[in-house]
Amino acid sequence: MPDEFDDEPKSTSLLSLISWLSLCLLSASLGRFMPATLQTVWGYVGLFGLAAGLGLGAVQQSCKAQKERTQRMVVQRQLVQKLEKYVPHITATPKELTPVRTEGVR
Repeated sequence: MPDEFDDEPKSTSLLSLISWLSLCLLSASLGRFMPATLQTVWGYVGLFGLAAGLGLGAVQQSCKAQKERTQRMVVQRQLVQKLEKYVPHITATPKELTPVRTEGVR
């Protein structure tokens, strides 16, 4: 069955909508079918939108990276807490540890 008949709605991010609309405004401002003042306004709005899209994209990537770091730290803390809870009696001093045989190993 073709993909165009899928029942699942396709989501488009606000960031991509802002970028595409800004690009359309910028390209329309380069045409000669409207007054010069309107071309200038559309050009500035298009440039502003593209700059905003780039800034929002950088913020989005930064937030995603921060979220991944936070999740990693939470998992590490949980692991350490569980290890400390279930393995407190296994700790030994270096004198209690038996040496590893290294005879014949080069």
